[in-house]
Amino acid sequence: NDQQQFGGSLGGPIVRNRTFFFGDYERFHQVRGVTVVSTVPTARMRTGDFSQLSAVIYDPTAGRTPFAGNVIPAGRIDAIAQKFLNLYPLPTSGALVNNYTATRDRTQTANTFDVRVDHRFTNERIMFVRYSDNRVETVAPGVFEEVNGIAAGGSAGGFAGAATSKAYNVAGNYLQVFSPTLIMELKAGLTHIDNQSVPETYGQNIASSFGLPGINVDDNTSGLPNFAVAGYTTLGDATFIPIIIKNNNWQVNATVTNTRGNHNLKAGVAVIRRNVLLYQSNNPAGTFTFTAAPTNNGSGVGGDAVASFLLGYPAAVSRAVLLANPTLLSWEPGVFVQDDWRVNDKLTLNIGVRYDVFTPLTEKNGQIANIDLDTMQFLVPGQNGVGDTAGVKTDWSNISPRFGFAYTVKEGTVFRGGYGLSYWPTQVASGAVLRNAPFTYTYNATNAAASGGVPDVFLRTGLPAMPSSVPLVLSGTIAPVQKDLRNSRIQQYNVMIEKEIWGSSVTLGYVGSRAANLWNTMATWNNAPPGPGAVQQRRPYYSVAPNLTGIAYFLSGGKQTYNAMQASFARRSRNGLTLSANYTLAKGMSNVTQPGGGGAAQAFGVVPSRWEELEWSASDIDIRHRYALSMNYELPFGKDSNGAARQLIAGWQVNAVAFWQSGLPFTVVNATPRTNTGVGANGDRPDQTCSGELDNPTIGKWFDTSCFVGQTLNTLGNSGRNNLYGPPTRRIDMSVFKDFFLGANKLQFRAEVYNLTNTASFGVPNGSLGNAAFGTITTTANNPPRQFQFAAKFLF
Repeated sequence: NDQQQFGGSLGGPIVRNRTFFFGDYERFHQVRGVTVVSTVPTARMRTGDFSQLSAVIYDPTAGRTPFAGNVIPAGRIDAIAQKFLNLYPLPTSGALVNNYTATRDRTQTANTFDVRVDHRFTNERIMFVRYSDNRVETVAPGVFEEVNGIAAGGSAGGFAGAATSKAYNVAGNYLQVFSPTLIMELKAGLTHIDNQSVPETYGQNIASSFGLPGINVDDNTSGLPNFAVAGYTTLGDATFIPIIIKNNNWQVNATVTNTRGNHNLKAGVAVIRRNVLLYQSNNPAGTFTFTAAPTNNGSGVGGDAVASFLLGYPAAVSRAVLLANPTLLSWEPGVFVQDDWRVNDKLTLNIGVRYDVFTPLTEKNGQIANIDLDTMQFLVPGQNGVGDTAGVKTDWSNISPRFGFAYTVKEGTVFRGGYGLSYWPTQVASGAVLRNAPFTYTYNATNAAASGGVPDVFLRTGLPAMPSSVPLVLSGTIAPVQKDLRNSRIQQYNVMIEKEIWGSSVTLGYVGSRAANLWNTMATWNNAPPGPGAVQQRRPYYSVAPNLTGIAYFLSGGKQTYNAMQASFARRSRNGLTLSANYTLAKGMSNVTQPGGGGAAQAFGVVPSRWEELEWSASDIDIRHRYALSMNYELPFGKDSNGAARQLIAGWQVNAVAFWQSGLPFTVVNATPRTNTGVGANGDRPDQTCSGELDNPTIGKWFDTSCFVGQTLNTLGNSGRNNLYGPPTRRIDMSVFKDFFLGANKLQFRAEVYNLTNTASFGVPNGSLGNAAFGTITTTANNPPRQFQFAAKFLF
């Protein structure tokens, strides 16, 4: 690892006692090694020899009879599949799982500067203007080394490839003091953000050169398709890139503060205008999903995803491409009033209310479309009386009261509490931006071999040509948005008691929140119910839209709760030592898969009306225990010395920060689906027969894998969401620093070490039943190895 960081700041007067300037600059450059552990096919598998596996490989074109010796004849291997499969590196060990280890470099360079000018017209009229600029270039490595100049993909740190971010902000502030009790403040700002993220193979027509038709149509569909191979590391470019985002957002607000007796009144108004160009397609170069299903015995036994790959039998093929470059617009006006009321010497109340409006998205040129799931009609702005918001209504109900209090029980003991209701715009996620025909093209095909039939979808045929224009026909996958979408609502509340003991303070309290109307993309809305037979004919909307496969319905139905006991101890500086310790015991529950919402029930086929009940479980950020400790100690050495000795020895200080937190939850899924609902790899959950917890878990076996078994075919498993927890995270950081006084100037020296004990913090284990790595841990959490940093700062 190599990290370099330097910068400086400079300020001073332009006009004496009137106008002042301030500027700063910082450069950051980092090269960080990212170690990845992956599962790749063995050399023998590449030739069709699966005799190393215990699973039997069956021929789906010959009545599901086993291949002799578990070897696929050379004449049956698909030539195009062979080319792509050879992009996998050879294993670095003789194991069948977690058999490839490599370290790749992730690089990042950032340049940031600010310029600010303050001007005082009079003592009652003051203003400033500030300009900030930030530019970042990041190259995230793929898992695999290049093969003949071709980056084989995977990801060792976000989207593999190059990402650039260019952002600037201009802000102004004007303060007018009318009287000692009446003040007005005006603010305005403009933010511009230009982000781009492209895959490693961007601009290379690799699929075409390999003979796979219909893939590389333009730059945004260049490179490699995404090959999701169940049980093995994904091959090819990631989905959902390239990403092109250009934000131009401005806002203005005004507040007036008036002090009247024991009341400090504040009121204000604000307006935000959002203008966002957003290009991002789900899988522009297509996704070929390979599972064991096409090569098992037709009843869920045997088979292997790489065997299906070599034969050229994908379980499913899909593509979703955005045909427009939409510029999305919205308004966010708001008003508030607040009163800080000092009732008496013991009691202070904070009372306020806020009202916000978040208008639904519109598009600069009307390039958005919705689908009314009641009538199955397209809602395109300007057509058939449809308005600019494509049928999404404005939520006018966002009234947000706030209340707080502080009561001095007696000297040294304070009782505090508060409640606040806040709203957040729901239509901000990628699934909410109304990408449908005629502005998108989607294609989906499911192989009959994935449900025990004869193969009818083949890798060699690639993808069909994209049409020049997309008719308003319900086919493929659609992404409707709930017409009466509600804004996310969060209630937060707390009570705390703080007591001073021997010059230190101890605080004990309760913190809680309840969130409703969290956004959720229900990608299973048109999934067939669990059962035998062809999937398409059993889909809920088949009778009205027989060519429709997926419905990724964006709605506001998610819920989340958080309850926590918090305890803290703070020792004020005494004898050179300052200390702070905190402990949190918490429990978070939700029916959505991210803090803001999204994705609940999309991982397996459920009846949509039951998802709130079936998915209610520990939230993805449920950290039950967290301890944190911080300390600053001024070393006592050299205080009695003089001259140069005092300058060198005295005044050294040590800082330390340590934390430990329990692990995050995860879900066990089936590597090969067993519900027959239309979900892809890792798309449903097995049966759970016991708790799965181990007394002494290791990275080689974190939970009891024998507690999970594949459920009966064509049924839902009973295993819940987020019912097991990964390993804890712990870390100690420390620094030593001292100020050297050079006349009127000062030089500060710092030596810092991160992760002092070089303790590894691991990620969650592989929870994919049927994957050879099931139950093992092959990733690390976002906690880098021990790093040293030395810094110097000169103040003049």
